[in-house]
Amino acid sequence: MRVARRVLPPGHGQRGVTFVEALIAALLLVTVLFAALGLYERGVFTWSRGEKAMDLQDQLRLALDRLSGDIRNARELIYLTGPPAEISAGETVETTDLIELVLPKRNAPTEVETVHYSWAPAGVGDTRHVLRRQDEGSGGPQPVAHRLTYVCISAKGPQLVEVKLRATAEHRGRPVETEAEGVYYIRAPR
Repeated sequence: MRVARRVLPPGHGQRGVTFVEALIAALLLVTVLFAALGLYERGVFTWSRGEKAMDLQDQLRLALDRLSGDIRNARELIYLTGPPAEISAGETVETTDLIELVLPKRNAPTEVETVHYSWAPAGVGDTRHVLRRQDEGSGGPQPVAHRLTYVCISAKGPQLVEVKLRATAEHRGRPVETEAEGVYYIRAPR
């Protein structure tokens, strides 16, 4: 008498996975998780660095808006250093007067007032390298922008003025730098 043997297809009759297969699956999972974590960390770093650069760019834009408004309304621009009035953070360690503008007063346009722009290296962190503005009525200089490492105000013609600003900040030990510039027309004296 013959006994019939049943032949099972491959994979049938096995129950579960072997230890080696489980170990390989775990190693693959850990590798994929570490790769994903690295990509996530890099994305967060790049995003926060971009935020820092945007903050600096916004600050420079606001400083240029303030300067350009004064320059456009100026009846006269006097260079107190230069021309050009140029400052680099690494070279200067004391407060430096840059320019003086003669502007019509807001409430009495036939009268004039004097506005001074200066740069001060004093302070720590975000209060370092400050572009300051002082008009006749204020009690003292008011900050216009912080963390400026370069300021250049130069004549580009009889009534054209070019302004270049550069700001630098640190992000996780690495510098983040941005620049802004513009050319502005000084109104003719009245």
